[in-house]
Amino acid sequence: MRHVVWLLLLTIGCQPATHYEKLPKEAAVSTKPTPRETEPTPPDPTLAWIDRRPQTAQPAVPIVFVHETAGAEWVGLPKFWNPPPTDAEKAAAALALGPLTAVAPLAETKAVVKIKVPAGLDDPRPYLPASDPPTLDKWELGRRLFYDQALLGEGVESCATCHDPRTGFADNGLGHFGVNTPTLINCVFNRRQFWDGRVAALEEVVQRTPEDETAPPAKDSRTFRHVWGGVVRRLRSSAGYTQLFLNAFGTPPTQDAVGKALATYLRTLLADDSVYDRALRVQSAERAPQLAAAYYEKVLDEAALKKLGLEGKPKADAAKRINEGYRLFHDLEEHKAGCVRCHSGREFTDGGFHNLGVGFREFLPGREPGRFASLPLGEKDRTLIGAYKTPTLRGLLRTAPYFHDGSAATLEEAVQFHLKGGEKNEYLDAELRDPKDADRQRVSDLTPQEVSDLVLFLRALDGEDVDAAVGPPAAK
Repeated sequence: MRHVVWLLLLTIGCQPATHYEKLPKEAAVSTKPTPRETEPTPPDPTLAWIDRRPQTAQPAVPIVFVHETAGAEWVGLPKFWNPPPTDAEKAAAALALGPLTAVAPLAETKAVVKIKVPAGLDDPRPYLPASDPPTLDKWELGRRLFYDQALLGEGVESCATCHDPRTGFADNGLGHFGVNTPTLINCVFNRRQFWDGRVAALEEVVQRTPEDETAPPAKDSRTFRHVWGGVVRRLRSSAGYTQLFLNAFGTPPTQDAVGKALATYLRTLLADDSVYDRALRVQSAERAPQLAAAYYEKVLDEAALKKLGLEGKPKADAAKRINEGYRLFHDLEEHKAGCVRCHSGREFTDGGFHNLGVGFREFLPGREPGRFASLPLGEKDRTLIGAYKTPTLRGLLRTAPYFHDGSAATLEEAVQFHLKGGEKNEYLDAELRDPKDADRQRVSDLTPQEVSDLVLFLRALDGEDVDAAVGPPAAK
């Protein structure tokens, strides 16, 4: 029987493996498409993305965020930006451990950049998209793009022109077309971008569709479009940039890669460790059920008092006032501040959209302002007409003026506006209406001293600046 099987195999022969069965010649059909089958011409593939394996000589160096909940690892990091050790540092570490220590295991340690997340902030890791893991090559490219004045085409502006690191990555009210440039500090935690929330991901803030690469139409005097055409073409004309993109992504410049590189850099603009955060750590160490003035007093020093505008004042008095401001901030009674209604969590924002009546004007149908305008058809909600994103309260001392139109020059003005219940209009947020009469505004009844204490607490939320390691690159 075995001989019969072998004879059959020798007679039939072995067929090569193929994905699809080939048609006999007589059954072959024309592959030329008919006019009806012709597909529309696709957009230039260089504008969107190219799937190619990275062409780097070394494996990508990941960037890892270490949150304070990591305990000993977080405490052990000496600074905010902790790059991989150099060969000399590895050798020195081996010698410090003694002559019997093998150097090889140290040299084989995987290179990684560790970021020590400032105290008081949430853990950024849940906010990182799986499609854009942070790496050192992407970060360095993103930083260069952010500060490059040639990126946007006219050679006079960069992203940093409006998001200036010297003014809290905002522009101190210069704005565009009446819109106050929002801060980029801690933007990794944003659920949506821009005051009207028109896009979700940081990767989308410069270009969102292939059409965005085309030359924009004549400037519309009524609006400001946060989109720049021609970016990819300009980058591709640069041999230096092309090599940087090949190192980071394994592709020449594309819209997809530009968005990912910029987003990687923006997610490292972290700042805080404020007086409030330090007081919370003291409370936690003492396992106390709630904050108290004594905990603020323990963390106040001369530098902190100077920053709060209380230079030379007794620490005990300052601590008492900050704690009173904290109480007012969280007081949800009918005629108290209750700021926590919208400014909640560690970043002091609910990520939502609210109509405060700020700069509200009459509008024509089809030109409704605020979040309403950016909602797709089928999801329009009239309560979001004139509604803008709740900003973070971190970094307030560096990011004046306030509100989406920059109409409040000082913190005191911004607080007074809120306490008066906002500017009345038919779309005013429900939280700003009188709970007993929805047609009236809810007015908070605070004394001048209470207003002063509330403002002082807001000042106490401002911590350290964004670390210089992730600021502008050094001039060459």
